[in-house]
Amino acid sequence: MNKEEYLAYLSYINNGKWHQIYNDLKSQITCQKTKYADFCSDQAIKNKSYITIFDSDYPLYCNNVWNPPFVLYYYGNKQLLKHKIIMITGNISISNIIEVKDSIENFSKEYVFCNEAWKGLDIQLIDYLISKNKNIIINLACGIEYAKNSLPKKWFNYSNLLFISEYPSNYHTSKITLKARNRISAAISNYLVLLSCYKSTMNNLIDQFLNIGKEVYCLDDIQNNLNEDNFNKNLINEGAGKITSITDLILK
Repeated sequence: MNKEEYLAYLSYINNGKWHQIYNDLKSQITCQKTKYADFCSDQAIKNKSYITIFDSDYPLYCNNVWNPPFVLYYYGNKQLLKHKIIMITGNISISNIIEVKDSIENFSKEYVFCNEAWKGLDIQLIDYLISKNKNIIINLACGIEYAKNSLPKKWFNYSNLLFISEYPSNYHTSKITLKARNRISAAISNYLVLLSCYKSTMNNLIDQFLNIGKEVYCLDDIQNNLNEDNFNKNLINEGAGKITSITDLILK
C-alpha cells in the first residue's frame, strides 16, 4: 500500500473526518483486514476517483485553508479544477433572476461556476447552467453516492460538471459537514458572489472566503433592496463588493 492509498484508507474508515484522519496518520495505525476489504470494495476506491494531498494533481490552493482536506473524492470532469472558478449562490428568490441568467450567458468556457446545491435558488441556477452548457463544480456535504439519492439524476450525466466531497461514498450530511465544506468552496473559488441571503445564514461561508483573502461580492439592485429579508445591502454597507450585474465580474 502506497502513501496515497493509505491516506484514502484513513479517510474511508474515519468517514472523512479531518481530526480523526490526522490522529490516525500521526499514530501510523495499521490496516485492519476486514476494514481494508470494505475499503477495496468501495466503487470510488476501485475507480481511483479521489485525489489525496500527496498527489501531484491535488489542488494547491486547498493548502491555503485551515485543515486542508486530506482526500477529495470526485465524480465527473476533474480538469474543471484548473479553470477560473466563481462561487455563485443565494437562498432567497430574487426579482431579477432573468437578468442574472442573461448575464451568466456572457461567461466563456474558461469560467466554472461553483455551487453547494442548496434547495431553492441554487437548484434553479444549476439547472439553468446545465441548459446553457456551462461548467459547474458542486461541492457536497456528503458522499457522492449518498448524494445520488437526492439530487437530479441528469446532473450526474452532464459532462461539464464535477462533484467533489471530502467524505466517502455513502457518508451522510450533518451540521458539521455543511459547515466544513465551506472552507473547500472558498479554497477552490476565486471569489464569492451572493445573489441574495438571509441574515447570518451565509456568515460561515463569507468568513471562509475572507479568512484567506478572497473577495465577496453582493448583487445589489433597487427591487432586491425592497425585500427586507435580503441581507445583501447590509453586507455591502459592511464592506462587501457591490455589483449590479454578474457580467461585472468578467473583468475581475
